[in-house]
Amino acid sequence: MDELFLHYVWQFQRFDATALLLTSGLDLQVFHPGVKNRNAGPDFHEARLKIDGLTWVGTVEIHHRSSDWVAHGHTTDPAYQHIILHVVWDDDRPLYYPDGKAVPTLELKNRVDPHLMVSYRHLINDPQEIMCASQLHRVASIVRSQVLEGKLVERLQLKAEECLAINRKFAGDWETTVYYLLASCFGMNVNKEPFRRLVEQLPFWIIQKNHNNPLALHALVFGQAGMLAGKPVDEYQTKLTSEYQYLCHKFGLETTLDRSQWKYGKLRPPNFPTVRLSQFASLLAGKSNLFQPIIDTERQPTWRDVFFGKVGEYWKAHYDFGKEWKSEHPAVGQVFMDHVLINAVVPLLAGASAYFDRQDLMDRAVDWLEKLPPENNAIVRKYVKHGFDVTTAAESQGCLHLFHHNCQKKRCLQCNIGVSILKPVMH
Repeated sequence: MDELFLHYVWQFQRFDATALLLTSGLDLQVFHPGVKNRNAGPDFHEARLKIDGLTWVGTVEIHHRSSDWVAHGHTTDPAYQHIILHVVWDDDRPLYYPDGKAVPTLELKNRVDPHLMVSYRHLINDPQEIMCASQLHRVASIVRSQVLEGKLVERLQLKAEECLAINRKFAGDWETTVYYLLASCFGMNVNKEPFRRLVEQLPFWIIQKNHNNPLALHALVFGQAGMLAGKPVDEYQTKLTSEYQYLCHKFGLETTLDRSQWKYGKLRPPNFPTVRLSQFASLLAGKSNLFQPIIDTERQPTWRDVFFGKVGEYWKAHYDFGKEWKSEHPAVGQVFMDHVLINAVVPLLAGASAYFDRQDLMDRAVDWLEKLPPENNAIVRKYVKHGFDVTTAAESQGCLHLFHHNCQKKRCLQCNIGVSILKPVMH
């Protein structure tokens, strides 16, 4: 028996409540099942019950078997010494508090409609990645939209937590936090880790000291990335190598990355690490700080103008040292700029909103996502294929969170789509 299923049965009271009795024989009446607890401790808070004529308000714990109470270490855990009800599928042993009183227990195995269990098993055992795909036609479009809205909120909360964790990693330095988030985006999925290692070994204060010197910035970025090792292939690489050697001595830098750590396979030249490194260096040029311009910028177009300037002349003509484009290449594409906004700027706004208690920053993050076009990736396309109306980045972000945190983990009953699919079988 899946405990998630039991949570669902209790939360939505999907069991026969006629002449409800505890295993001890006492009468039970449920006024409210409580609020699901997403943190440590009992599964439901603020439940309201009446046991043998006496009304109780408190916590409820859910288990497959009564003996799980002991197996999970609840016997000596103070957090579980005052629950008002233990809900189980199978009451396989009596339980007692340390003071000798019996733990009030409700057994459900003979009170749940077998058809509901069959429907649930059919849903979670569907071989498709989106397990409810074959039944989505039964779900109202407004339910799908509401689910995506809720998943967007969850995703932004998660992104805020991740941002704050990065900020703590860098001892509360918001400039380095932005620097790290931007680098992660420029690496995309393929080269995210090399980009992160690059910025970890190239402190932002060194970037700040050279922000008005594009040659120095490119030398620092390419040098620390391990792209200047070996014999230069042209005059530009020679200049960068010479500048990098000087800066290494000046700032005591040590190269820890090697060109072999950067991945090129299955990438088109516009996404080559050399191109992204040149664009990253260009973004840093002329900026003594990164955090305040983001916090102070209220409009998306203004943000793009502030952060994405022109790349150097060399990189307009080359995608690697000594290797030329067939025609002049544009600086940074609109799709990539949106990618950076969605995956670096929005998480930063969410994190700063929580840290500084500024709701306006979170509102701006949501507003920007609602005005951006949706991401076009394999996951989002799955939902579009199955009838989801995904027209904004806010909705595509909701799809990503739904996929990773519900569909992949078979948490159908923590999603209102799954709940909606199972509703018709209820009595």
